[in-house]
Amino acid sequence: MDFAEQHGMLHRLHAIAWYRDHPGPVRGKPPAEKEAWLMDFTDKYVKRYAGRKGSYHFDIANEALQDGQSSDGTTWIERKGTWMEDIPDWLPKVFRRAKIAADNMGTSINNYYNDFYIISADSGKSGAVYALAKWLMKHPLGSYKGKPVVDGVGFQTHIDVTFELYDGVRQQMRRLGSLGLEVSITEMDVGCGQWVSGQGYVPCGEQWNFEKEYIQGQIYGMLLRMCIEEPNCTAFVIWGTYDPYSWLNTQFQGADHPTPFARGWKKKRAFFEMEKALKA
Repeated sequence: MDFAEQHGMLHRLHAIAWYRDHPGPVRGKPPAEKEAWLMDFTDKYVKRYAGRKGSYHFDIANEALQDGQSSDGTTWIERKGTWMEDIPDWLPKVFRRAKIAADNMGTSINNYYNDFYIISADSGKSGAVYALAKWLMKHPLGSYKGKPVVDGVGFQTHIDVTFELYDGVRQQMRRLGSLGLEVSITEMDVGCGQWVSGQGYVPCGEQWNFEKEYIQGQIYGMLLRMCIEEPNCTAFVIWGTYDPYSWLNTQFQGADHPTPFARGWKKKRAFFEMEKALKA
C-alpha cells in the first residue's frame, strides 16, 4: 500500500468476511462470540485501511453464496458449512458495521460483495447474487444514514479461452445497475486449461499456441471495453500480471498462461488489446 500511495495508484481491500480465512478457534465458538469477533475484526480492518490514499473498494463479504444455484433473480442460498452461517443476519451486519466504522473515522468507503460464477446473467448464481443484493438493500440493517450499506458487486473472472458470454456480462452489469449498484470485474485471468469435475484445474501445458494467445487477448480486450462502456462498471482488476507467478501455476503445479505477461516479462496479445481499449 505504501508503494501504491507513493505512485498514485488505487487499491482494492480484500476481504473482511470469507468462509475460508479466519482463525481456527473462532469456528467453534457460540454464535454471539463469533459475531462479536467479526464485528471487532471489521472495526480494526476499516480503521487500519480506510482513509489511506487510494483505498478505492472494500470487499466486505467474499463467496457467501452456494455454488450451483438455479435462481431466477428472486431467490438465493447461502453457502453451507461455513463458520458464519449461524450468526443471524451476518451479511447486513458486517456491511453496516464497515460503513459505521468508516464514518466514525470521518471518511467513507465503497462496500462490495465479491463472488465467482456471477459475471454473466446466463448462470443461476448470477440471479442469486441479484436477489441477494436486493435483499441486502431492503433489509432493516441495509442502510446507514439513508444510504445502502452495499455499493457494488465484484465479478470474480477466472475464465478460460472458451469464454463467449459477452451478452450475458452486459446484461448482468445492467441488471445490477438497475438497483443503483456499481460493478467491478475482479480477479481477471484467462487460462488456456479448463476446470474439470473431480480434478480441479487442468492446465493446457504444451497446447498453448498463437491461436490461444490471440483468443485470450480478445477476451481481455472485450471485457475491458465493456467495463469502460457501462457507466456502473468502476474497476477492472487482473489477478496477477506474470504467468510464472499465477495461482494457476503455483497452486496447481501446471503450465498455464493466464496473465498479460509471459516468462521474461514478454508482453502478450492481452497486454496490447487492453492498451488499445484504454486508448480508444
